[in-house]
Amino acid sequence: MSIECGQTANQLFLNPTDSAALAQGESTICGVRSYTVKRIVDGVDTNQTWFTVTSTSVANEKKLTGTTSVEADQGVHNMVMITSLPTTQGNAVYPTMRTLFTFTVLPATCDCTLLNWDIPTKTTLNVKLTKTPTTQLAMATVNEASKTAVPAIRSCVGALACDMTSTISLVEKSLLVLPNFVTFNNDVASRVLSLAPTVSNQMTTTNPNKPKYTLTMT
Repeated sequence: MSIECGQTANQLFLNPTDSAALAQGESTICGVRSYTVKRIVDGVDTNQTWFTVTSTSVANEKKLTGTTSVEADQGVHNMVMITSLPTTQGNAVYPTMRTLFTFTVLPATCDCTLLNWDIPTKTTLNVKLTKTPTTQLAMATVNEASKTAVPAIRSCVGALACDMTSTISLVEKSLLVLPNFVTFNNDVASRVLSLAPTVSNQMTTTNPNKPKYTLTMT
């Protein structure tokens, strides 16, 4: 089984049969099978947290699921899935079945689309006719926690680093341009919005509480 760090892989398999089940025609005559997955380190079975075995909705089918989000786990690992029967017959010890496999964890592929944005609160600006207020608009910034949240982001280093250079533009939501009395300095460091209404039809007259213009920054 092979995955990129941070991803998950599944492998379906059927419950193995045994000689008693074949002879009697009953798959669980010796009990329900249990599964344990171990990592083999220097020839010794050791506990691991990468794999689980669960049942599916299909009769007699199981699902082996492997995943890790820890970069230190990258590499090739020797694994074993141990199939066991319950020891309910006194001190009887039933044989187990060992299924060997390898688990390969590859470096995650850089994916800058996983970055999230912190969106600033909406700015409301009221202006009277012939007045010329200005304000500096807040802009969205890349969420700091998202820069290291998952392996596919943490792998974006060196030449693969995500370009976080910002450019901004401002338009009126319905007009898709700025009204002629609005100017905006789209320099990222400045972001100064200036209003200079000169005629009454540029103002809200029917409902003072309802904005006439909604500006959208991208």
